[in-house]
Amino acid sequence: MVEQKKYLLFLGVPDSEFAKKTYGGYHNVFVSLLGDEGEQWDSYRVLDGEFPDEKDLEKYDGFVISGSSHDAFQDTDWILKLCDIIKKLDEMKKKVLGVCFGHQLIARVKGGKVGRARKGPELCLGNITILKDAVAPENYFGEEVPTSLRIIKCHQDEVLELPESAKLLAYSSMYEVEMYSIEDNFLCIQGHPEYNRDILIDILDRVLAGGHITFTLPTIDLQGGSTDSISRQNLVEKIGDAAERWGFFQVINHGIPLNVLERMREGVREFHEQDPEVRKGFYSRDTSSKMVYMSNFVMVYMSKFERYASSVDETSPQRGLDTLGSFNFRGINPLEQLGLYMKQDEDEEEPEAPPNVPRLAADMEEGEID
Repeated sequence: MVEQKKYLLFLGVPDSEFAKKTYGGYHNVFVSLLGDEGEQWDSYRVLDGEFPDEKDLEKYDGFVISGSSHDAFQDTDWILKLCDIIKKLDEMKKKVLGVCFGHQLIARVKGGKVGRARKGPELCLGNITILKDAVAPENYFGEEVPTSLRIIKCHQDEVLELPESAKLLAYSSMYEVEMYSIEDNFLCIQGHPEYNRDILIDILDRVLAGGHITFTLPTIDLQGGSTDSISRQNLVEKIGDAAERWGFFQVINHGIPLNVLERMREGVREFHEQDPEVRKGFYSRDTSSKMVYMSNFVMVYMSKFERYASSVDETSPQRGLDTLGSFNFRGINPLEQLGLYMKQDEDEEEPEAPPNVPRLAADMEEGEID
């Protein structure tokens, strides 16, 4: 008889109303991402002073430390007690996955430096670059190691200096430490693999409603135009950065009269109010037509060499959204493999990646981010 695997989740966040209503709380969010059938998952709300007895730590195969709206460099009682538990787990060589706040707290305990993010807070779906040479020997992602991942990030602190015993696994244009490991038992990531779009939107709503954070939208200034190749290249880089980090931007001094823009807006609205069969006639991959429509759906599921008057099934928009969603969040699935790695014993075979099911979730209370 196979012994039941047991895991423990240290929750540093209270359940938001949205998380409770939609998922039954953050415990369920993490278990849906990392858990397998037949496993036992327990959680303790360390933020509220709930901790397991030290003698009970031995019975667990692995541990997860969640994000939190609190700073990992604070000396509040519950944070200091959690630091002591991390030290104990290190002595026991238990596998621990640290997420955001957990990522920072483990670095603190192991001798690293944690503080306010030098380039400011992040609340976005961002890219991180994987150091393949560092990751491959550890088999975190299985046989195929990605060069980069897109992951939702929500934090205002960062690991400023890694512990001497740590190995850097990933970085980004904003932060030098996005992922690291320590020996065979600690794996830490700044982003939130447990987040999904709906929970991110809920966090954004609460942050903005609380007035704790204001955002300055990326602005592309076309004043004077681009008169030389260097200026044009700089402009392209600004647009690329805004598109990657935000997904949208504001263009000013573009020279287009407002009445023209208003007519364009009305034209787009009127177009989408037309019957689907009417709109289909305008979607074409024929480069000789006045309007050419391209999509990931077409490039993957239809021939690249044939031309179709309709490349999207307008009568079934949800199917198209589901398909595009698999592209937008394709980088999240490898993160689930990280969770499986944390469960893997040295004598076990490499686990298969779980089904590609969109998942996400975590919390930030009072408009603060970890």
